[in-house]
Amino acid sequence: MPLGTGKEPVAILVEVTAKEGKFEELKAALLTHAATCLKEEVGCTRFEVLVPVTSEGAREEGVGGRKLWLTEQYVDEEAVAVHQGTERMAVLSKKLEELMDDIRIVYGLQA
Repeated sequence: MPLGTGKEPVAILVEVTAKEGKFEELKAALLTHAATCLKEEVGCTRFEVLVPVTSEGAREEGVGGRKLWLTEQYVDEEAVAVHQGTERMAVLSKKLEELMDDIRIVYGLQA
C-alpha cells in the first residue's frame, strides 16, 4: 500500500454501517478494538469511534442511524502494516462480517 514516501503520518477514515439490530454490539467491539490499538500499538497515535450527528446534535438518521465513523492516525505506513497484520485484526475482521452491512475506508497523508 504505497501512499507516499512511507514516512509520512497516515490517517484512516472509516465509515461502517451496522446490520439491523447490531449497532450497539458493533460499537462495543470497535470501542474495545480502538482502546487496545492505542494501548498495544506504538505506531497508533489516534483511534476514535464516532456516532455521526446532525448540526443540531441529533443522531444521523441515514440508514436508520446505524452508521459509525472511525478516525485512526499512524506514525507512518509501516505502523499501518503492523496494525493490519495483527492477529487481533484478523479476529476482528471475521466478527465485523457478522455485525456490519457496509464499510468504506479512505486513506490520507498528513499535508
